[in-house]
Amino acid sequence: MKHLRALLVLLHVLAVSVMAFPAPVGAMSKKDWATPELQETFQGYAGALRAVGLPVSDEGLQAWLWEAGNDLLTVRKAALAPFRPYLELTGSEQGWRMFGTVNRRPAWLVVEVGDGQDQWRRVYEMRSDEHTWLREQMDQERVRGLVNGYSWLNRRKSYDQLSVWLARRASVDFPEASHLRIAMERRRLPAPDELRTQGMPAPTRHWETRYSLDKYR
Repeated sequence: MKHLRALLVLLHVLAVSVMAFPAPVGAMSKKDWATPELQETFQGYAGALRAVGLPVSDEGLQAWLWEAGNDLLTVRKAALAPFRPYLELTGSEQGWRMFGTVNRRPAWLVVEVGDGQDQWRRVYEMRSDEHTWLREQMDQERVRGLVNGYSWLNRRKSYDQLSVWLARRASVDFPEASHLRIAMERRRLPAPDELRTQGMPAPTRHWETRYSLDKYR
């Protein structure tokens, strides 16, 4: 009985280990690879290899990584095939992935209330200790997971749904305000020397939307 238990534990560990092996699952598309963030990452890798004497071009490295990534996914799929029924039966599949690359142009969610014209007051800014309206809810793990997609300027439908919810809350919490304005403020992350000499670059605003709070009162 002990040997059978040990064998079952071994098979479980093997199945989970194969499932968890690093692989670019869900990231092998031409659209993903064309993003400025990933292109900058590839250029950085190629530059580092050239710095140590390897004759690698940006295009050549990407072509090799594309082929290697697809080969890896093919091997992984074949290795996982015997374990799929067990993983599905026990719910041991991995439902999410680690980040594939660094977002070099992250965006912060900001919320402002005002008169709808030129008088606005910032009440929430992501990860701010100054603008903290609804921070307890907005800092919740699942909400931060949603907002991370907005930082990549993805999930616009979800963003609009969250915006409406915020407008409904603001219509109660800020009776003096007539409008709510929500946007993603995007900043390019500078290199360390640039950050020291010039500071953080000014943000650009994306997905700015305004709501009349009277609609929800």
